[in-house]
Amino acid sequence: MISRPQLIEGQQSGVWFLNRSGVLCGQQLADPALLRIGLNIVGLREMQYRLGIILIASALAGCMPWPHFHYLAPAVEGIVTNNGVPVQNAEINVSTEFSEEQQKGVTDSNGRFSTKPIREFMLFAFLLGDPLYGYTVTITNAENQYEGFSEGYVGYAPEQLTVICDLVKLIQLRGKKRYCAGSLSE
Repeated sequence: MISRPQLIEGQQSGVWFLNRSGVLCGQQLADPALLRIGLNIVGLREMQYRLGIILIASALAGCMPWPHFHYLAPAVEGIVTNNGVPVQNAEINVSTEFSEEQQKGVTDSNGRFSTKPIREFMLFAFLLGDPLYGYTVTITNAENQYEGFSEGYVGYAPEQLTVICDLVKLIQLRGKKRYCAGSLSE
């Protein structure tokens, strides 16, 4: 750790370099044996000024620095039955329209399953408008594929979805035929 770097003769003010053994040097950037660490010693006021400019520019662009997870599809848990009898080893697949990532789960002997959410880490939050989300839960059992549940809206996807699925009972919900009824939770 460098506590008080010393200016080396012929070196530009405010920029220092470390060689591979950690010795502070003042050689040119073109030397491949050196690693530039760019220790710019800037006063507190100048740093506050720069940070203020970044925040104002971000606000004018409609976004603010706010590290968070954006959920594209919720974590899904539930039970799969066939005319009331639990279905074992059915594969559950959760996919989203906005990412190639998928989450999979398999039902146990009681027909229960759970999957993780599909989410992405965002450094900025948008101030204008809401994001889109859309996801589909499909069930594959004995080479048959069933659309279990699907949602897509403007806004934020929930973090958790609980579903109850019966592979012989179609449910008509919002104009779509599905095999699962679900309850959303934030």
